[in-house]
Amino acid sequence: MEFIVDNYLSISNFELLLNYIHENTTQDEIYNKHLLITIIGCIEGNIQLELQNNSFHMYFNGYNIDGKDKIDCDNYILSSIYNNIKVNSDLNDFIIKYFDLWHGHNENSDFLYDKYHKDYLKENFQILLYAIKEDIKKAGNIKDNDNLNKYQLLLNDLIDKFCRN
Repeated sequence: MEFIVDNYLSISNFELLLNYIHENTTQDEIYNKHLLITIIGCIEGNIQLELQNNSFHMYFNGYNIDGKDKIDCDNYILSSIYNNIKVNSDLNDFIIKYFDLWHGHNENSDFLYDKYHKDYLKENFQILLYAIKEDIKKAGNIKDNDNLNKYQLLLNDLIDKFCRN
């Protein structure tokens, strides 16, 4: 499965991405601003997933937010990141501004994605998909059908919108 990075990069700002997701999904109820910010943060690299340690790191305002101690007792890494994003409006604003800056399509800008940056986005997207698959396994193991369904819908939707086989 290949992340179609140019499709992702063609969306020039956060509001357009939010509208695109809402217009092109039948699973509108699972998407909200904070979930989309979580996904963007993971793809753009503002949030670093460390799956081998079941942890994450967020770099913001010169601070390293270590998520190792913040993983919820249910051990869903994406849910833990989402919960951190939801309560930190400064971090929300930062990720949105970062996305808008880099996706703004100003040809005279110093903020353009070269091959290295595109490869970085592709790698981060694959890590995000892997994290979602791990959360699906965890939900299945404890028979948490509500979260299992939400994670499966999210995974399928991300693949449908941004990948090709």
